[in-house]
Amino acid sequence: MKGSFLLSVVLLQALGCGLGARILVVLPFPARSHFFFLSAILKALSQKGHNIVEYSPFPPSKPLPNYTHVEVHTFLEDLVNDWSFEEFEEMAQKDQPVVGLGFMSIWNISSAVCAEAFQHENFKKLINSNEKFDLVITESSFGQESMLVFGHRFSAPTVTLQTFSTWSGINK
Repeated sequence: MKGSFLLSVVLLQALGCGLGARILVVLPFPARSHFFFLSAILKALSQKGHNIVEYSPFPPSKPLPNYTHVEVHTFLEDLVNDWSFEEFEEMAQKDQPVVGLGFMSIWNISSAVCAEAFQHENFKKLINSNEKFDLVITESSFGQESMLVFGHRFSAPTVTLQTFSTWSGINK
């Protein structure tokens, strides 16, 4: 009797391990501040047993269970690594400022990053793969809306995470 009970407990535990979702995360924009926020969510999902497949320029600081990182680099990394705050501020105020940031400048840079990311070999492999995902997570705003295509490509619901607080310019 004890053996049957123990076997039942072990089988139930094994079933629970198989219930984690396979989650595709597509974050090509090389802004470390954005990634700090998102990485905490991804780490928590991984620790809860979900299988994370993440495409970004930022690998996890240490290996995580159930976590696969795939490198995606774009031109903007070199640019932002050498940017001073003054240079960023100047770029951000080139056009009609919305709360101090030039919306069109950010949009144009984000769109260019995404266009380059779609030319990256790892993105091409992903798009042409037969992989299956239960969920897609992106940051698809301010010119990154093209990342939503991954939800369609893999027939998976898509969650869009916003990495900054409410911005009145968006809500108009």
